[in-house]
Order: sequence, then C-alpha cells, then structure tokens
Amino acid sequence: MKISGKWAWLLISASLWAGGSQAAVVYSQTTSNTGIPGLGAPVAVTDPTINGLDNCTAASGCMGFGSSVPVQDFTLSFSITPSELANIQANTGSGQLSVTASRDIGIRNGGTPPGTEFLIVKGEGGQTLANLYQNLISTESPTQPGRCTAGAHNETPPVALDCGPNFDNDFAATESLTISQADFESIAADGTINFLIHPTAFNVDCSSTSTCGVGRLKLFSGTLSFTASEQPPTGVPEPTSLVLLSTGLLALRLLRRRSS
Repeated sequence: MKISGKWAWLLISASLWAGGSQAAVVYSQTTSNTGIPGLGAPVAVTDPTINGLDNCTAASGCMGFGSSVPVQDFTLSFSITPSELANIQANTGSGQLSVTASRDIGIRNGGTPPGTEFLIVKGEGGQTLANLYQNLISTESPTQPGRCTAGAHNETPPVALDCGPNFDNDFAATESLTISQADFESIAADGTINFLIHPTAFNVDCSSTSTCGVGRLKLFSGTLSFTASEQPPTGVPEPTSLVLLSTGLLALRLLRRRSS
C-alpha cells in the first residue's frame, strides 16, 4: 500500500478537525400574532388597480390607515419549554429576532438615512434593543419609473407592486436584531418571551413633517431563534476522530517502513 506523506498528513488533519461541533439552531419559533382584535392574517395585495390607500385594510392584516387610524404598539410573544431553555443554557451562542413587514417603513427611494418611519423594538424590561428599518432605502419601480420615490407617492392606480421593499405596497423586507445569551436566558426564564414593537409616531418620535411616523404596517412574521456557536475541538476525541487519527498514524508508519 503506497501512501504519500501528503495524504497521511491530510488524514491526520481531518481527524483533528472532526472533533469540533458545527453551529446549530437549537431553538426557533415563528409567530404572526400581533394581539390586535379584528386584524386579519397579513396578505400581500396583488391588484394594482386598487388605490394605494384603500388596498391596506384590517381584513388584509393592515395595522393602521394613515393619520385617521394610527398604528398602535403591539407585542410579539413566544413560548419556550424547560427542555428548550436547558438546551440553550447548555450551549454557547446568541439569539436573534427577525421581523418581516411591509408598508410605510423605511426610506423612500431618493431619501437619506436615518428615516423617521421605522420600528423600535423593546425587551420585557422596557429597554430598547434595536431600531428596525430605520436605514432601509426602498427601490424605484423598474416598470413605472418615479413611483415609490421621495418626490412621488405610489397611491394612484395602477399602483406599482414591484417597487420596494415596503413603501405603499406589500414588497416585504426582513430585518433582524441580535440578543446576547445572558439576555436571552433572562427573558426566557418564565417560559414566555415578549417584545414590544413601537412604530414611530408623528409628534411623538418625530415632528419634521406631517407625514413622518408609520402610517400603515403589515407584519408578516416574527421569528425568534437561538444559534449555538461553533465549538473548537475538545480535549476528548470522538470515536470517529480516533479512527481517523489511528489511520493517519498507521499510514505514516507504513511510509517510514517503505522508506527504510
């Protein structure tokens, strides 16, 4: 059996790396429940002939209708079992909250960050965790130039459904925030995890123009997950590692015997 020194060292290297565990999602839960009575499931509008204001209704999951029905704060709630929490505590990693939404969030194409229409996410203690969509810039419609821009609204039929993400249509976008392991374990200790979502409001969070603040919003989903970090190889090799290491050492021994 002829084994080159190069292949022998490759076998040994493989055995050393085999002992390391890969990053893995150990918890994940998705919700679209906003806790708002009378709100339907979020549905993306596909009819461009409906006026850009009228195509965002409560029946289609729209939270708000301009200044007449402002978007209210809402809570994203998740549950976690004792075994899931124990699994998180047994690993090293971090959590992540991802929100997928559409409508009046972000910055119109041609505008500059930071925007005034975004979501402020707070933890159970009331501390602000992140501002989502504050720097997200919408794209102009490739089929109807000039729509969804800082200088023009997209509310007169035919409404451009391909500009976005977000402004005046249901071209949804997803943004995420990271949660430290300590914070994740703390807020999950009682079996429930709640995040308060505060859409910015005119004369509350901004007052630069009469249109600042989130006038309409659709929340398609919120996903909470915890990912265990990739761990380095431990001092105790796994069975597979031992087999590969033994094979590599045997190959080196045979190579030396042939050389002698």
